[in-house]
Amino acid sequence: MNIDLTKKLEKHNLFVKSAGDHGEKLVLDEFDLRELNFYNIDLSESMLIDCNLEDIKVDNVDFYGAELYSSSFQNSIITQSGFVKAKADYTSFRNTKIYETNFSKADLMEVDFSSTIIQDSGFVFSNLYKADFSNSELTNVDFESVFLEETLFNHTKLSSLLNLEKALIRSINIGTADNPVILAEKTAEKWLKENSNL
Repeated sequence: MNIDLTKKLEKHNLFVKSAGDHGEKLVLDEFDLRELNFYNIDLSESMLIDCNLEDIKVDNVDFYGAELYSSSFQNSIITQSGFVKAKADYTSFRNTKIYETNFSKADLMEVDFSSTIIQDSGFVFSNLYKADFSNSELTNVDFESVFLEETLFNHTKLSSLLNLEKALIRSINIGTADNPVILAEKTAEKWLKENSNL
């Protein structure tokens, strides 16, 4: 890992611990972060815009309130981490394995979760407008107060979606992005319940 990035991380750690009084917020744009050891680190409030986080292991990392717009976690393994209040619109988690991870109150508009395995995780109060879960497997995932509109569930395997009755469902798309099949509100909720093995 390069010396400059190490110094930036040290400054960010001080920034987090001092609640912004000391140190400096980590701000990276179009940066390759694949050499970073993503184990037990606090990246709260960081700005990682259009960064490469592909093919890595993310374990016990806190992205609370982080700005992750257009970054890519493709082909990664994410475990026991937090994306609470993260701003992650247009981010890619394609072909990623996600376990015991919290996406509560996160902005996840048009996020790519396709071909992803998500287990024992939560999207409570998160915004999943036009997010793509096609060809994914969701098991024991909490959808309490989640916002769904044109959210893509094509060939998605659902098992034990929790608190679905408390979700705000405008619509879902069970077709494709190019050939949408839109189900609205109660019809969408019924489809999700019928296709989730509760």
